[in-house]
Amino acid sequence: MASLATNFFTERLKEALRLISRSETEALAQVWVPILSQDNKIILTTQEQPYSVMHSKFDLLRYRTLSTAYVFPSEKTSDSTSASHLGLPGRVFSSRAPEWTPNVQFYDSSEYLRIREAARCDVKGLVAVPVLDPSSRSCLAVIELVTNVEKVEFGNEIGIICSALQVRVDLSCVLVLFVF
Repeated sequence: MASLATNFFTERLKEALRLISRSETEALAQVWVPILSQDNKIILTTQEQPYSVMHSKFDLLRYRTLSTAYVFPSEKTSDSTSASHLGLPGRVFSSRAPEWTPNVQFYDSSEYLRIREAARCDVKGLVAVPVLDPSSRSCLAVIELVTNVEKVEFGNEIGIICSALQVRVDLSCVLVLFVF
């Protein structure tokens, strides 16, 4: 499988993760990038990609390791493929919009394909944010932030991720307006 990411892009993502990890406590931040599969389809993987585990939480490190075994389609490939079968990284990549949940364990296995792994590792709250090219607005990657804490509001985390991408590494993301 051929990576579509350049070394320069990977270094920019590593810098963004360093900035994110300074702001977050007890979370896993991992990057999903598109690669070309052996059958010439673009899929998303986190294998051999940058990640950061704040405070070296064992269960989040284990979840990271388990996540590397997964790949997700980057887009719907047929009418029979529902958006849920894209998995969380695929849905965020194809929609170019963030997705978050207070507790991923409320999902069923068709909505969150890593649900068994999430339960084994006590994963609860998560947010995934698309990494966008600032000029073309095409999606280049997805940053996923995973916690063991049930969390209703991820506005601060989305802001931290977007700030890390925009200010320091000249990438972009989608800011979300929260209305209460």
